[in-house]
Amino acid sequence: MSWELLKGLTLETSRLLSEMSLLRRSSTGTMTGWGEAEFWPDGGQAYVWLLFKSQSNVTANQLISLDRLLCEIGDDSDETYLKIFHCMHHLGYSMECLNSETVQDCDCLIYTGMNSVEIRSQAAYDIFETYYPEEHEVWDKSLCDGLMFDPERLLDSPALSVAEIRIDNQVALLISWN
Repeated sequence: MSWELLKGLTLETSRLLSEMSLLRRSSTGTMTGWGEAEFWPDGGQAYVWLLFKSQSNVTANQLISLDRLLCEIGDDSDETYLKIFHCMHHLGYSMECLNSETVQDCDCLIYTGMNSVEIRSQAAYDIFETYYPEEHEVWDKSLCDGLMFDPERLLDSPALSVAEIRIDNQVALLISWN
């Protein structure tokens, strides 16, 4: 994890912690030595910001837990961050309670790209083909113009939970079964 993308404030002295101080303290694997302190993503790493965006500050334990989790998983790709986001914001896990098995086993379908309409359409067709193969085959082979498939209607189904997330110029669509 890139610790220099964090800002910190000691609560005892109300002083901003320098990046070098953050790096020096975190490189030992411990976040002690400041007394009580608050941390928050500075926005430089969009996916870290995404995980903690609903919080006004981030604790050292949460940062250590995120670092531990990413090390356990062995992958800090965008998809890993999106799975962690899904576990935290849809399944209700706290950062401290997450483990690599929970994140890797989450049943979330992830689609990313630049265009929201194209991503939603691709996701709906993939779900239709994968989870409703008989119906998809009938639809695909039909010569009848009146037999239509509406991607938005499928994604709006009460059986699915769909979250659309915008990060920089990217759109991510997270889909899970209710």
